[in-house]
Amino acid sequence: MGVHRMYHFRFTPENKLRYTQNIMYLLKVSERPVIPMAEEIVETSTLGDGTTSYRHTGVYQDRKIPIKCNFVLNSKKEYLDHIYKIQQYFNGNKGILELTSDDREHYWKVKNVTFDMDSRDFGRGSEFTITFICEPYRYVNKYSRPYDIVSGKKVELANYYETAYPIYRLYNTSMNAKNITINCNGNNFTITNPFNGTSDISYVEINTENSYMKTYYKNGTYKYDTLKTSGSFDGLKFNYGSNNVLITTDIGAIRAEIIRNYREK
Repeated sequence: MGVHRMYHFRFTPENKLRYTQNIMYLLKVSERPVIPMAEEIVETSTLGDGTTSYRHTGVYQDRKIPIKCNFVLNSKKEYLDHIYKIQQYFNGNKGILELTSDDREHYWKVKNVTFDMDSRDFGRGSEFTITFICEPYRYVNKYSRPYDIVSGKKVELANYYETAYPIYRLYNTSMNAKNITINCNGNNFTITNPFNGTSDISYVEINTENSYMKTYYKNGTYKYDTLKTSGSFDGLKFNYGSNNVLITTDIGAIRAEIIRNYREK
């Protein structure tokens, strides 16, 4: 089996609490992966005179990043135990992919993973291909950490990348607040009774790209929420250039975080 010992990558599953063992150390990369170019979805139609018309949608296809790997162990028992763990770790999972040898500045959001066995060596080793189905954009690492703000104070955030869809986290530091409003570039998004007057809630999370909210509780659980809102999720996006954000409440002050999700093709 060929081994490219200098190449490294890291995959962090979305539900990382399920996995207590470091699987990555078992894998050796056989070939440096080829990263496909971003490909726009273009619609075609045939006109009456037989010519073809093309319409650019501005929407890009998911990118597939295949990584060929192998591993060898000392016994068949070890092999069977570890190949099962490797498949469970990758196959069908979502998460974050980092190509640490090629590009430390970016990461990829993985929507699904497929695992294909290429060959076996008498039950002691295998060659296989792990294919990561990723969102079309690569995300900028240095903007992946939360940005802290306090209600009542306007902040200006510059975005010199593609249009970004941030995640907002509103912390329960004023549980009696009846209304919380996020004003982003003049667009208002208001949540009514976000904490339901209880101290059990840790924070409410707004995902602007996928248009949903989650309530996270102090016991570590969460649920998708149907809180009463007004305004558009799309109005909370960050355009190219300067973006102004102001969070206000009717009672007290709250702490908030913004995960900016800056990205590029």
